[in-house]
Amino acid sequence: MRLVMRFHQASAADLWPLGLEARQTEVLRLMASEGQTMSAGPYLELFAVNHRTAQRDLGELVAKRQAKRTGQGAATAYTSG
Repeated sequence: MRLVMRFHQASAADLWPLGLEARQTEVLRLMASEGQTMSAGPYLELFAVNHRTAQRDLGELVAKRQAKRTGQGAATAYTSG
C-alpha cells in the first residue's frame, strides 16, 4: 500500500501512518501554510537538532513524497510536496 498525503490536505493525525517525528510534521505545516522554504541550517536552529539530523529529517520527507528537494550541496532547499 502506497500512502501519499499532502500536508495541506491532511491533519497531523492523518500523517501518523507515515511515522513522522513531531518536528517533521511542524516543518510541513510551515512549508505548506506559510509558504516557507526550508534548508538544514534553519531547520537545525528551529528544532535544536544537529546538522545530520536536520538532513535526515528533511530527506525522509522527500522519500515519503511530502516535500520536494531543489538544489544541491549548501544550496539544497526543501518545499512542501
